[in-house]
Amino acid sequence: MIRFDGTVNDRHIYHAGLEDTGVLHASVSWVKSLAGQRSPGSKAQKELDLMVGGMRPDGTSGDEHFAWPKRRLKVDDEVTIKIVDQPSADTSRSRIRTKPRPSGLTVAIESLQTAESYLSVANDPRAEKMREKVLEIINRFSRSASGRRTQTKSRTRTRNPTIDV
Repeated sequence: MIRFDGTVNDRHIYHAGLEDTGVLHASVSWVKSLAGQRSPGSKAQKELDLMVGGMRPDGTSGDEHFAWPKRRLKVDDEVTIKIVDQPSADTSRSRIRTKPRPSGLTVAIESLQTAESYLSVANDPRAEKMREKVLEIINRFSRSASGRRTQTKSRTRTRNPTIDV
């Protein structure tokens, strides 16, 4: 596995790595905030940190995000990150699994369903024709979990709220 070996002032800090596929990153950041821009109760005006993290895609079940301990730095610290190929790494401090992102088709269908709901209340004769075309597209490409096509129920037009097209 590709691994980042981090040291600060020649002292070992971490061996960060992920097996198989993924993203591994290391960054040094400096932040200085004005007194009025800090969070309530925050005392720190300046922060200088070394942060290491990673992400591994997990197919259909989402992604897994990793973080190794954040290291406070100070002026004159020397940070070294050596890139090596080794079989093991330190365990990350945190590991968070995220939900999978919907497919592009799912997002498009949901957007069309939103458009259809706006068109159903529009006060314009063109809106009904447009709505029929949108429903046709939704019904053509929507599928239920079992793989059968689903039909979107036609909504009755209402006068409130009024949306002019």
